[in-house]
Amino acid sequence: MMSVSLDTVVKLVQIASYIASTVAAVWAFVVYRGNSRRERARWAEGLYSRFFEREELKKVRDLLDTDADDTQVQDLVTNETSDWTDYLKLLRVRGLPSII
Repeated sequence: MMSVSLDTVVKLVQIASYIASTVAAVWAFVVYRGNSRRERARWAEGLYSRFFEREELKKVRDLLDTDADDTQVQDLVTNETSDWTDYLKLLRVRGLPSII
């Protein structure tokens, strides 16, 4: 019968714990990446539904699709409430500077 020393058993347990912690770290990274992608997709869907599916914003969408120097666009920005300019600032912060 083969005799295994206590020192060998300790080393084997250490190696197993290193392997387990490495696998756990890789798995945590994979889960994090998946959750991040889902959250970005959820954010993009929410932005789309708030801005593009609402019928009352159709006039605004049509105006924003025109030339930025158009007087109608300038009037819209000037005459709207602070809620509207806050919304435009949100779009700018979220990476849509081409329409603002």
